[in-house]
Amino acid sequence: MTPASAALDRVPWGVVVTDEDGEIVELNAAAATQLKRGDALRVRNNKLEAVPVNRASDLQRMIRGAASSAGGRARAPGGFIRLERPSGKGHLTILVAPLRHAQRNGGKPSANALLFIADSEQPPVAPAARLGQLFGLTPSEASVALAIVAGKTLIEIAALNGVSRNTIRGQTQSVLAKTGVRRQVELVRLILQLPTVR
Repeated sequence: MTPASAALDRVPWGVVVTDEDGEIVELNAAAATQLKRGDALRVRNNKLEAVPVNRASDLQRMIRGAASSAGGRARAPGGFIRLERPSGKGHLTILVAPLRHAQRNGGKPSANALLFIADSEQPPVAPAARLGQLFGLTPSEASVALAIVAGKTLIEIAALNGVSRNTIRGQTQSVLAKTGVRRQVELVRLILQLPTVR
């Protein structure tokens, strides 16, 4: 495993490198897991393919546009595409971008497009220990902060932790004060914007 591959495996999003036809050149562990499910994205003949048939051509067009831009042949830098899961379990949001300085394989560009895949079912968040380091949160406060990010109500968080709602309310106020935000929605935005590694 190269240092670059090891680094990609630490990224919490799926990362796939393809050629202009969508053939996979490299992918990280998160992408391999997402593709193994075959729900919204799959691999067929080593090519990346959108499972919703009506979006397959859209994804391919973005990959070709990004690959053309990487090769200096066009100015279509890819873009975003959202793929709903046929199973109904959320969606994938994919950023398709040109891979500059693309590798060449026998004179033909091979690694031309870079795809970042975010899974709505697995929002990337910083681990509790990192929140403690960044903001001076206690383990209990960090746990409350992550539960808020996961969409839990104060009553649900209290029940999960076996404490009163007043205790959770107090911890929530402490979290807001330590992170410098005023409302829970601002806390969620702050935590989801933090860079994360596994």
